[in-house]
Amino acid sequence: MKSQSNKAGPSMSPLSRSHGRFDYDVFLSFRGEDTRHNFAGLLRDMLYLQGIHAFFDEEDLHKGQRIEEILEAISRSKVLVPIFSQRYAESKWCLREVAKMVESCHHGGQESLIIPIFFDVNPADVRHQSGPFESAFQKHETKSWRNIFGEVDEWKNALLYVGGISGFHLKNGNQRELIKSIVAEIQKVLPADRLLDEGEYIVGLEHRVKEMMKRLDFEAKDVRIIGVHGIGGIGKTTLAKAVYNRSHRFFEASSFIENVREESKSKGLVQLQKHLIQDISKGKHRKRISNISQGTQMIMQMVGSKSILLVLDDVNEQEQLDALARKISWFHSGSRIIITTRQVKILKLAGLPAEAVYMVEELREEESLQLFNYHACGDEQPKQEYTKIIQGSRIN
Repeated sequence: MKSQSNKAGPSMSPLSRSHGRFDYDVFLSFRGEDTRHNFAGLLRDMLYLQGIHAFFDEEDLHKGQRIEEILEAISRSKVLVPIFSQRYAESKWCLREVAKMVESCHHGGQESLIIPIFFDVNPADVRHQSGPFESAFQKHETKSWRNIFGEVDEWKNALLYVGGISGFHLKNGNQRELIKSIVAEIQKVLPADRLLDEGEYIVGLEHRVKEMMKRLDFEAKDVRIIGVHGIGGIGKTTLAKAVYNRSHRFFEASSFIENVREESKSKGLVQLQKHLIQDISKGKHRKRISNISQGTQMIMQMVGSKSILLVLDDVNEQEQLDALARKISWFHSGSRIIITTRQVKILKLAGLPAEAVYMVEELREEESLQLFNYHACGDEQPKQEYTKIIQGSRIN
């Protein structure tokens, strides 16, 4: 297999595809000049890392007729998140988005939910168009004679409604902590998918997941294969599970085949093929598979019809790859394959270039101390006396 990598840089926008009745989990409405490169961007990134599919105005979609695309995205989103900032009301596009949110909740027939964020304004100013919202609405009202449909009144009613919803208010608190709380709240209302167990307490996982997400680049339309290499017990499987949990909902089908090395010995490759076929077909496949050749043919047909996230964990033989994912040309555009292995030769045989291989390194010193402290004392932060002992032993 050859890995295709046309885009070098990371992309943080997930694929656009339908999840049940909704195309998006979250719609973020914000005034770009106020929050795009700090709060809104950080929230978008955190949602992405948790596998939450958010519509984010990455580029200026408000030009021309593309505002219709944005309004349509609101009606196809489960959670609607307006981020109210000082200059939010200056944008007629933002106000139209809020009005559309209220319309979708009241009249759209969808079970959408609005979670407002009051970034640097008071909820009362949103409700009553006072404070920083007052001057903006004065300008809108002077131009309202052009709008015979009373759009300004619609905006006011929408703000009165949304400003009265219990949401999140950032005063002088920590932005990252607030974002964690927002993401946790959003996760409560989204459909719960069956997730793989990542372990009780994982140190250093988040930055490794971020690095993997960059390499996988789910927005790119090519088929991409990433190898995860490292010694036994270093955390390859945990990393692969974390990436899978955060991204499998971006694909039309997904499969995580754990411990390929042992499973192929004890159960045989045909059983692994059946596992993959059942995952891709969501349990609907009923045809009998009696040999590897037949299973290979069936897999080739199925993975070519939809975008797939496939994780092959702990591969150690070429025949395992041949039986489950022999050629990259089998796979539908947008598919991603992750191979974890202790043997770098497997990744070379698969044709992966160096940039498509992620080397899982040992924990850094501070991470090792943090992990030790958690298991020894049940506390995430290393105790000062332990730090001194380790530093002293390193000097000696």
